Amino acid sequence: MRIPGSANRVFSKNAGLPGSPLMVTLHRGRRRVVFHVWLDPIEPMKTATQFTLRTLLALAASAAAFVCAAMAQQEIGYIEEFALSPNRAEILKQLIPGTEEYYYFHALHYQNTRQAKPLADTLAQWQKRFPKSGQRKQILHREALLNYGNDPKGSLEYIRREMNLNFNHQQEGKARAQDFSSKLNQAEVAWAKFLEDALRGTRTLNKLTDEAFFPLLGTGRELTGLQRRDLLQRAQLPDLPGIVDLILADLNAKESRGFGEFNIHRALTIAQLDELRDNKKDLLRSQGYVQTYLSKLRPGADSDPAADPAVREAYLVRAWAFVKGLEPAFNSLKAHVLYQRLVYDHSQGKHDAARFMEYIKLPRNVSYIRPEWRKDHKEAWRMPADLRKNFHDVTGLAPIGADETLVRDYLLHFLKDAKNYESYAPFIAENWLKAVFAETKIVNGVGDPERWASLLSPSAFQALKDRVDIKFDPTSPELFDVTDTVKLRVHIKNVQTLVVKVFEVNTMNYYLEKGTEVSTDIDLDGLVTNFEKTVEYKDAPQRRSAQDFEFPEIEKRRGVWVVEFIGGGKSSRALIRKGKL
Repeated sequence: MRIPGSANRVFSKNAGLPGSPLMVTLHRGRRRVVFHVWLDPIEPMKTATQFTLRTLLALAASAAAFVCAAMAQQEIGYIEEFALSPNRAEILKQLIPGTEEYYYFHALHYQNTRQAKPLADTLAQWQKRFPKSGQRKQILHREALLNYGNDPKGSLEYIRREMNLNFNHQQEGKARAQDFSSKLNQAEVAWAKFLEDALRGTRTLNKLTDEAFFPLLGTGRELTGLQRRDLLQRAQLPDLPGIVDLILADLNAKESRGFGEFNIHRALTIAQLDELRDNKKDLLRSQGYVQTYLSKLRPGADSDPAADPAVREAYLVRAWAFVKGLEPAFNSLKAHVLYQRLVYDHSQGKHDAARFMEYIKLPRNVSYIRPEWRKDHKEAWRMPADLRKNFHDVTGLAPIGADETLVRDYLLHFLKDAKNYESYAPFIAENWLKAVFAETKIVNGVGDPERWASLLSPSAFQALKDRVDIKFDPTSPELFDVTDTVKLRVHIKNVQTLVVKVFEVNTMNYYLEKGTEVSTDIDLDGLVTNFEKTVEYKDAPQRRSAQDFEFPEIEKRRGVWVVEFIGGGKSSRALIRKGKL
């Protein structure tokens, strides 16, 4: 029995009887599904009017529609099976002959495998069966494109016919003579032509952009003085061809105001600055050149000379190698660089006698200079070093200010075992030098104390004896690794009772309140010490001794601590940093 309005059928030998099955056959496209329905034997029909066959068929149709909907949601679809099948000839057997689906997929398969005869036969049968098929037209379009390589004329004719293209346009009126060329004259669009037009009617390069400087110089064109100065004034990058020769020619011209007039001078590399100096020796007298060259020797942005001693030393070596041969006009700069090298050496526990003497021989306006040296060597003193001059923008190093403390520390080191101070006498005032010589012998307990005391006045000796020293050794580091044990060396004099206190700084609170780095100037009033101890000494008041202190109490973790030494009415602090952010 056929369900009305569908292609599905319902069959039953005992339709309407309790417990008898209904077999429903469902056709969805090319698929056929058999669906069985059993009547409930517990509720048998009492009369034929209570449960008719029509009612039963309606129930079966509803159930069949539900199953078809579920199948439609779950099935993959034939087109996907056809596309993914490894044997498409076999999958084509599932199609029902005579249907448009049958013709379409057979034609598509023959077309893909380039089987011309079966394709033509299928298209002919398809034309008879479905004369107005849109799918057949799609296959024909596709065949015209695929066959273009073998028969381009036929493919183009098919496209013209299908798109109804007509190429019947005709020229209106008499053809005009061609007054213009169909291609550009290369001579008119060449770089040389553009350059000639840009330089016509002007004495400078104002019609050229900065980007045109590179190809301009690449041509080797000879520039006039005005053009050269215009280019140098606007140039920003040192990679322009022949830029060093241009700068050299300009520096030799009478219009030049010297090195540093243009920004491009300061943009040159060290190699270019060397090349420039090789061809113009007097550049070493130019302050602009010297400062530019020195600034190029500074460590890069990825290096920190303050935190890395090796980087700082390498920079100081480079800087001094350059400035040491400069003329006396640069004595201030030479003293600046050499002083910083002496400071670095002192912090590392190294004292080079020759380097220190080289600094001593530089004319400097300081109070301890021997007056006769200034009077007898007027030529050398025509340009004394100014220790207050600030070269930080050039070298990145702090200005000297006063050098007496550093010179004194070096002399205390060198004169400790020296027999006399004659090598320094020509440059340093005798009274000042004699006092330092006597001091280093007395505080270190070298030789006969009375002999050295005789070199000082009674008041000077008493002042030396009463003086209290709590000085940190310059080699003591400030920065420690997290796992390092903190060790400090302190030079102590005239201290009988020394109190040592350790404070941990709450860096978070300090930074939030002050907004600056922690320093030894931090206010410790009100802070509770993390550790405190007292040490007694019995040394003579005029003797100075080096004492080593270890602080295992400072924990092995990141942080900042202040260690304070108090004794003899004097206090000294050390800032300890463990680890880095």
